[in-house]
Amino acid sequence: MSIPSNGFPWTRELSLWHRLPRVMAIDARMKRALRLVIVAQLIGLTLILPPPKVLSFRRPVDPAPPPDCARVLFLGNSLTFTHDIPANTQRLASLLTGARSLCVTAHAEPGVTLEWHWNDPETSRLLAERWDYVVLQEQSERAYDQPAQMDAWLTAFAQKIRHAGAEPLLFAIFSRQWPEERRVELHDRMRASARSLGLRVVPVDDVWTDILRDDPSAPILAADGHHPAPYGAYSAALLFARCMVGPLNEPAAYTFDEPPRFLYRALLGEHPQIAQREGNAAYRAVERRAVTCIAPNR
Repeated sequence: MSIPSNGFPWTRELSLWHRLPRVMAIDARMKRALRLVIVAQLIGLTLILPPPKVLSFRRPVDPAPPPDCARVLFLGNSLTFTHDIPANTQRLASLLTGARSLCVTAHAEPGVTLEWHWNDPETSRLLAERWDYVVLQEQSERAYDQPAQMDAWLTAFAQKIRHAGAEPLLFAIFSRQWPEERRVELHDRMRASARSLGLRVVPVDDVWTDILRDDPSAPILAADGHHPAPYGAYSAALLFARCMVGPLNEPAAYTFDEPPRFLYRALLGEHPQIAQREGNAAYRAVERRAVTCIAPNR
């Protein structure tokens, strides 16, 4: 004779207990999905909203830089601040030359253009200080869809920066969100703009293209195909260091030591690592391309 289980409350609890691992597995999947949704929403918000103060990226000016330290200011948006390309430029330059050769400051806001920086009081305040190099990174859509506007603001910044005794450098950007012909067109437009203004181009786009040609699975870009992943930020920083300070020692494995500044970085995890194999591949790509960006005395 069987006993109906629905007559005893404890049998229902036992049934739930046996199902608990499956429930927990579903819950874990839901949490992962929720994290991805939050990350996607945060990235989307940076593209459609004015830059909120919580996402501002301002690396403070070094109050007492060493006397032989070249002072560098980065002006840009999330393509500059994702995984802190400015800080890693400074750190790699120190690690691979054995000296504090760069003192880097950055001011970047999500989605902004060079026009936005021109009208920003904080950018104006920073440009009034003494710099050796000022890195200019235009918004990708402006660079492609409105090249005349890009040229106008590059011209204005180049004149102002040179008048203050510094050298402007153009950060050449890259995106896998665009078809190949669009990437080639943007590449050529940025070089044409730089030639007309006598700017040195830091060819991040070429270095990333070379690495991806040699290894199509190389994790250069984040899941959105637009922002740099840690390896992309590392190779960009290595190139900036090479262009500014000259020859570098070949790198070993590298660990990002900057704490996450944004919620999406906290969700994705901190302290990414670059294996020596990846570091060597980036180094070779940088050495191939650095000839186009090093100063004559480097």
